[in-house]
Amino acid sequence: MTTDNNPTWPPDPATIDLNSRDWLTPSQAAGAARVSERTIWQLIADHDISLKLGGRRFVSRRRLFEALISA
Repeated sequence: MTTDNNPTWPPDPATIDLNSRDWLTPSQAAGAARVSERTIWQLIADHDISLKLGGRRFVSRRRLFEALISA
């Protein structure tokens, strides 16, 4: 599981700017990390790297790369 010094996880959905580069769809996350989308879904299942807003899944870019480094 991803460790984090920030105790405010998951963040308040009202404070999330989905237009920033900090949040990615699973497909975008796969491209950014140069792994398959299946790998992203496995990371989502194994690590606390995403949240669901309005029925869609968004991956934290920072948490994604922390999970990849620790894997």
